[in-house]
Amino acid sequence: MNLKLIICIIFLLLINALSLYTFAQNETELLTLKGHVYDKQTQKAVYFASVKIQGTDISTITNFNGYFTLHYPVDKQNDSLLISSVAYDSYSLALNAINHQDTLKIALQSAIYTLDEVTVIAYSATQILEKAVAKLSKNTPQESFVMAAFYRQYHKENERYVRLIEADLNIYDKGYAKRFAQNRFRINALRRSKVYERNGAEHGDHLKELLEMNVVKHRYQCILSRRGAKWYNLTVEGVHKYQNQWTYCIHFQAKKEWGGAVEAGLLWIRKSDFAILCIEIETKMTDLSLPARSWNISSIDMDSRYDWKKQTQRLHLRFKEKEGKLYPAEMIFHYQHKLYDSFNQKMRFIVDEYFELYVYEIKKVPDDLKKYKFFGNVYRKKYDYNTLFWESYLPLLNHPLPAMIQQDLENKLSLEEQF
Repeated sequence: MNLKLIICIIFLLLINALSLYTFAQNETELLTLKGHVYDKQTQKAVYFASVKIQGTDISTITNFNGYFTLHYPVDKQNDSLLISSVAYDSYSLALNAINHQDTLKIALQSAIYTLDEVTVIAYSATQILEKAVAKLSKNTPQESFVMAAFYRQYHKENERYVRLIEADLNIYDKGYAKRFAQNRFRINALRRSKVYERNGAEHGDHLKELLEMNVVKHRYQCILSRRGAKWYNLTVEGVHKYQNQWTYCIHFQAKKEWGGAVEAGLLWIRKSDFAILCIEIETKMTDLSLPARSWNISSIDMDSRYDWKKQTQRLHLRFKEKEGKLYPAEMIFHYQHKLYDSFNQKMRFIVDEYFELYVYEIKKVPDDLKKYKFFGNVYRKKYDYNTLFWESYLPLLNHPLPAMIQQDLENKLSLEEQF
């Protein structure tokens, strides 16, 4: 009798454990949503559009072709999806009304109001910019903080992708009051493809350099410096809706060339408090006879057999509000060089390098910073590859590797084997 009772109890415990396991699986099950965001009038792709589940930190952005992939827990399927982009009306729809088997098509309506249509603009472009700069200390974090982020870097050589680096990391920032303090890094997970580059260049710490391109923090000799309004021609393009917030859109262009290059871009500044929500800067070479040295590219080996001549570079910065302060949400940088043979000046390589940082959490500073280093070291740091970690890494699922990069890199070995 006692034996039967024991067997019965064990059986019930096994059933209960199985139920709990099944429940846990359902709770962590992820749904996948793919979509394409484009302009309703022009039918052109809308890139860098924000795609998020309202009321959560689950989000992604569209790529250069307007496509996105979003992974989210099944328990969020009764929530709403919000798509927003600068200069467009936000678009919202219920997740449970979407057919997840098909690619979701989203046409955004332009929300640009020209100066003729809006009579509430009380400031000139210069005044708006000066107010935004004056309020930086109020609108940005002045105390130390840590960013948990996903970093991706990939290189293209003669229209073929030849290198990939991805990392999960924490970034320690001393706060915007200490503008020139260096960031420190702790790499939690890392993976690299094989290197198929043929140009033989030595690379520096591009991760560190990317953080130094945050012009909202560093503001040295740029549009957001104290004297920036004097160095640039400024125009109010209009008043735009950005993530359901009215913003001034300011176009700027440098009055003079610097190092044989000209700089121009756009600033989106919130009307209510002059907070900077987004900035894009494009720099183009005007004198292609100048070497890369005039661009102050410290990471390039100037003694190599090639002369590096930069063509263009583009920087995209977007900020996200937390507790009344605006923190970096994403930093995307791309530059292109042409490499000429030092002996006969024939063009041998067109090199494109891309750097992306997606911040998914703002954290408090830990008591112990010993594991945080001043050098990113993503090129050489030894690592143990953890397949399970990367398979379930949500930031990667929300920012999937473009198929063309994977296709080029898997010419001989799968990426999983290379990692």
